[in-house]
Amino acid sequence: MKVYCRQCKIVTNYEVLQEVSESATPEELIESDYAFSNSVWQIIRCKGCDIISFREYWETDFDWNPETEEVNGIETIYPKITKDSYAPKTLFYIPLKLRGIYRESIDSFNLNNFILCAAGLRAIIEGLCSDKGIKSGLVLITKGKDDGKIKRRRTLQGKIEGLIEKNHLTKEHGNILHEFRFLGNEALHVLSPSTKDELKIAIGIIEHTLENVYELSIQASNLKSKISSRKNR
Repeated sequence: MKVYCRQCKIVTNYEVLQEVSESATPEELIESDYAFSNSVWQIIRCKGCDIISFREYWETDFDWNPETEEVNGIETIYPKITKDSYAPKTLFYIPLKLRGIYRESIDSFNLNNFILCAAGLRAIIEGLCSDKGIKSGLVLITKGKDDGKIKRRRTLQGKIEGLIEKNHLTKEHGNILHEFRFLGNEALHVLSPSTKDELKIAIGIIEHTLENVYELSIQASNLKSKISSRKNR
């Protein structure tokens, strides 16, 4: 069958791994006024990338198209995703709590809950700082009586600077996160939702941050270990 693949991001070929089907009994048809009613539930796999999905299909005589002489039933693919949906990345090495917030943020994005998505992405940064023991950082004050002074702050801005101080992020990467910080503030304090395009960019920034802090360090450590093992042979 042809199904939109959330990994390949195209309509492509799927195969059925397991299937359960069910048809309405005559008694049920009388009560529902249907001439026929069939349902099928399938575990399906993309023949390109091997990703697994779940398919539900339901058809009745009301779905009959006299022009094509075909039944156009109702198909639902789980997890629910369309061409405009954002497919979450598989991040193996991040803490479980951060992974949970990340997935909930993606779900909020795909359900068009943009304020909740922005709040979730901001929470990921807060959680990252907490996991790394970052509580503050040096910030350049730009207003008030301390204008122009550098002081240690426990705000999210300060924590991002703390990530830079501890070499978890480069200065350039930290500056990018600062831009996202304002996006989160606006969404939470003014309750002004960000646009879909803005959030899609913000999600990509967060994914890149998590990969830099967790994934790349593990992979670099594994590579170093393999090189050392090869040299010692």
